[in-house]
Amino acid sequence: MTASDTPSGDILTETSNGSSVENTTEDESVKQTDGDRKRKMDETEISGGNHVDDCVSPSKMQKSQFVCLPFSEFNVQNNFSEDMQVLKSMWFSKISGSAHQDILESFYSPQAKLYDGYRSRMLHARPPMMKNLSVDRDRKGKIVWVDLGGGTGSSVEYMSNALDEGWFSSVVVLDLCPSLHKIAEERAKKWPGIVKAVLGDACNQNEEGLPPAGSCDLVTFSYSLVMIPDWKGAIANALRLLRPGGRLCVCDFTVLPQKGQWTVTQEMWKRIFARDHVHLSDEHLKYLKSVTEPEKEDCGFGSFPYVPLLKAGWYWYVGKKPEDADVNPTGQ
Repeated sequence: MTASDTPSGDILTETSNGSSVENTTEDESVKQTDGDRKRKMDETEISGGNHVDDCVSPSKMQKSQFVCLPFSEFNVQNNFSEDMQVLKSMWFSKISGSAHQDILESFYSPQAKLYDGYRSRMLHARPPMMKNLSVDRDRKGKIVWVDLGGGTGSSVEYMSNALDEGWFSSVVVLDLCPSLHKIAEERAKKWPGIVKAVLGDACNQNEEGLPPAGSCDLVTFSYSLVMIPDWKGAIANALRLLRPGGRLCVCDFTVLPQKGQWTVTQEMWKRIFARDHVHLSDEHLKYLKSVTEPEKEDCGFGSFPYVPLLKAGWYWYVGKKPEDADVNPTGQ
C-alpha cells in the first residue's frame, strides 16, 4: 500500500443558490482577459455544466468561509494473480443468506483482503468527490465526518493529510459487512482517538457508535448507496446526523440516460450489477437533489480492469443540508 500526498488548502465560496464559484478581487477581475473568461466558460461546459473548478487559491478568497479539505492520493494495486482471485470471487462465488448482512458477508469475505487493490481502479467517482469535501474553515479541529457503508475505510486514506493537519475531531466508518469492518478497524489504528470503525446498519438511527443528531459536518456514501435496499432510509439517517449547513456527499455507479446512454445499455448494466445485489438507478441522484441544496456534481463513464471497452456510468454529488432544516428530520 502506497500513498503519495498532495497539498491542498483550497477555499470555496457560495452563491445564493448554493453553487460554488471562484471569487476574485476587483483588481484581479480587471486583469482577466476575454480569452481567460472564454477558457473558463469552455471548461465548465466540458465538465458537464453543473461542476466548476471550485477549489481555488487561498490568496483569491481570503474572506471565504468554506475550504476544500486537504486531499491525499491513495493508490494501492494488486498483482495479476490477486486480481484474478477477486474476479473469480466476484463472478463465480455463491451468494447466500436471507438477511442483508449475511448476503454481504458471503459476497465480500472471500475477497476482503484484496478488495481495495482491485476496486481502486474501477471507482472513478470517488477521488473527485473526496477532492470536493468542503467544510467551514472556522471549524478546523472540530470537524465530524461519518462514512456510511464505508467498507474497509479506504476513503479515510484520501483524508490522511487533513487528519495529520488536525482538521477532524471524529471520523466514523460504519459498515454492515463484518469482514470489511475488520479491515476498517485495523486501518483506524493509524489515527487513534480520531478514527473508529463501527459495525452497523446505515439505516438504523439508533445505531450505537454514531455521533449525536445534528453534530456532523460531513456524511459520505462512497459506492454504498446502490447496495442499501432502504436507500431513502439511509439518506434520512445521513440528514439526521448532519448539522444545518453540513454536506451530504455521494459517489456511486448509476445509469445515465441524460448522457445519451441507450435504454438497452442501461438495462444491461442493471442486470449485470443486480447479480451482486447492486441496484443501479438514476432516481438516487434525483432524490438527493430534492432533499439537499445542490452544490457540486459530475458524471461520466468509467472502465473496469481487464475490460476497458466496457464502461459503466458513475456520478458524484455534494449537497448542503439547508440552514433552516430540522436537526432531526422525519419523513424523508
